[in-house]
Amino acid sequence: MKPVLKYILNKPVDLTHVTILVPKSNIEEVIDVIRSVGALHIEVVGKEISEYRSKYEKMINLFDKINTILSNVHGVIVDVEITRYDLETIDLDFIENDVNKIYREIEALVNEKNLAQDNLRKLLFIRDILIHIPGDFTLKNLFYKGKLYSALTISGRVESFEQLTNRHRDVKTLYSKIYEQSIVAILIIPSTMYDEVLNTARVLGFNVLTFIDLYEKIGLKHDMMVQDALKIINEEIEKFKNRVIEIDGMIIDRVKSSVIDLCKYQLLIENRVEHLKTIFSALNSKYISVITGYVPTVKLSDLINSIKSRNIAFYIETRKPVKGVDEPPTLLDNPPVVNYYEPIIKFIGVPRYWEWDPTPLIAYSFALFFGLMLGDMGFALAIILSVVFIL
Repeated sequence: MKPVLKYILNKPVDLTHVTILVPKSNIEEVIDVIRSVGALHIEVVGKEISEYRSKYEKMINLFDKINTILSNVHGVIVDVEITRYDLETIDLDFIENDVNKIYREIEALVNEKNLAQDNLRKLLFIRDILIHIPGDFTLKNLFYKGKLYSALTISGRVESFEQLTNRHRDVKTLYSKIYEQSIVAILIIPSTMYDEVLNTARVLGFNVLTFIDLYEKIGLKHDMMVQDALKIINEEIEKFKNRVIEIDGMIIDRVKSSVIDLCKYQLLIENRVEHLKTIFSALNSKYISVITGYVPTVKLSDLINSIKSRNIAFYIETRKPVKGVDEPPTLLDNPPVVNYYEPIIKFIGVPRYWEWDPTPLIAYSFALFFGLMLGDMGFALAIILSVVFIL
């Protein structure tokens, strides 16, 4: 609040809640430092140090999530600066909420991209087999299971095909095409041998064409001719390729829109992790204590610098009080003359932290009424003297 306004309306001193982890051997020294900056409600609390180990693990997890998010973009140069204000005001819960929100959005896009890529791989696999099969064949010629005979379409190396047919003499070849060192073949198999032949084909490294759910999703039917199926498959391949490119763009745009914040969070977390790592590595948990209190916000930098100057290993967390949740102490700070009336306020009742400081109002009204009463007293004294000496 501006100095001039303090003579009219005033608020209690703005406070920040601090939590400091320090070695037990330095407790008294740190408490003296905290008191020297005007801190209130100083306590050495019995919190389990495991709470801070959990925070440490949470920060490591957030750091990994940020790295995962940023790994989706490359070649982006970011110049990020961390101010003392950032270090003191951006809390871990805020970072966690923002990072998790971005992470969930990116994760959903990545999952969608992976699904599109999986479907694309399946379609490419099907196409790579169908292009070697006559266009007037129907899909049901390629794969079916009957009571007596079944059909199986495979793709693999020529020498492996010879091993397969030599091992299973009852298998007949409906169609085959050799290209380079590979072969595509449609086999007619006695249904009683189907599982045995299928297992051998897979052991020999063959790709086996099956009528997967994807066929029906893109409109393929059993009675459709191969040439018609290829047209649909090629169209779907292009759709999935374009969708993958589109999702890549969405991921990059989403990351770039938050890259400065993410890099800032990364530096903030790294800073806090290093502080905690230092104190955890230097001392066993049972030799660490937790001190809490409320410090005037304007004195926060002085507190941190003062502890640092004493070469004490420490970790500090700061947060602003939350109305309705916290009930900070009240520290009055009135300008000269007005502050003479603070004892009256303390006698009547100190205002809550969230309320206005009535000291200026009391000062002016008290002075006014005192002046009125003093005038009445002088008038009464004059009458008394007149009566005594005149009458």
